Amino acid sequence: MPKLIIPTRGTLNPAPISQRQRLALIRKALSDESIPERDRIIALLVLLYAQPISRILRLTLDDLTRDGDQVLLRLGDPPSPVPEPFAGLLLNYTQTRPNTTTATNRDSRWLFPGRRGGQPLTPRPSSHA
Repeated sequence: MPKLIIPTRGTLNPAPISQRQRLALIRKALSDESIPERDRIIALLVLLYAQPISRILRLTLDDLTRDGDQVLLRLGDPPSPVPEPFAGLLLNYTQTRPNTTTATNRDSRWLFPGRRGGQPLTPRPSSHA
């Protein structure tokens, strides 16, 4: 019987970022208004809650709740608290979400509505090299 050879597959995953890098990216996402608000929100969801983009893009307005002064995000059970100033940024974003001015998307419940009516935003490959 011939020897079984299983090819190995290299990974393109870089090493995890350090805590110092993570905190610097969180500060930048919170304060750099030159970055589109939607991108800042998505970055903070990745950096604070370690959520994959595919999960983030499936969030709805119903996943965001208020309990008194506290903002909660349903990523599991129980919902996770959203710290300030991210909570304020997130609540502001819900009032100004893009892609909600068309007739087909006006009542969209997606936190990140896509261009196609009734569909969430889809991940797209970066155009940067």
